[in-house]
Amino acid sequence: GDLSPLLCLLWMPLKFSRLQQQLQQQQQQQQQQQQQQQQQHLYSPVEMDQRLRTSRRLFRFLTKGC
Repeated sequence: GDLSPLLCLLWMPLKFSRLQQQLQQQQQQQQQQQQQQQQQHLYSPVEMDQRLRTSRRLFRFLTKGC
């Protein structure tokens, strides 16, 4: 039981940075696709907004700790 908060603190930032990397890759792919084809969204603006909100919430959660 004592280790889990520590593991959580170590693991969550890793997961968060991985999420950011995935988002950046998807955005790059999006830009390339937009050049090749007329706009084909991987995510609708609403979905992207939700993702941003959840990642901000996650970030606040991370900075507070588990």
